[in-house]
Amino acid sequence: MDLKLSIHPEIIFAYQQNHVDLKVEVHNTDREFGWYESDVIVGDKLSIFPTGNKRNGRMRFGTINKGEMKKKSVKIYSNKYTPPKIYNCKVVVYSYDKNGVIDERVEKSIVMRSEVQKPAVI
Repeated sequence: MDLKLSIHPEIIFAYQQNHVDLKVEVHNTDREFGWYESDVIVGDKLSIFPTGNKRNGRMRFGTINKGEMKKKSVKIYSNKYTPPKIYNCKVVVYSYDKNGVIDERVEKSIVMRSEVQKPAVI
């Protein structure tokens, strides 16, 4: 299994309601087929829920055949309490066999930067 993570845009704004997309790409490189799910854990003062404080959640990719890839994204939200700093977001992908038993686990982290939004210059 191969796992790729990316964030767009690369910066989330501090001290205001804002969001970025965390894109998760899973490639089935070695199994005939399998069921794939992932856990997403975001840093303190970030959330995967727009109006609350939920730091973790689960994405289901479903079945992926050998040589195929599936891509999903989750929005990560900042709020008025999010200070400017570097945040670490973690994704753990699980691969299940035909009996429903986890047979592979891949964990990857990505760094996200929060900054104060600069006023527009005319």
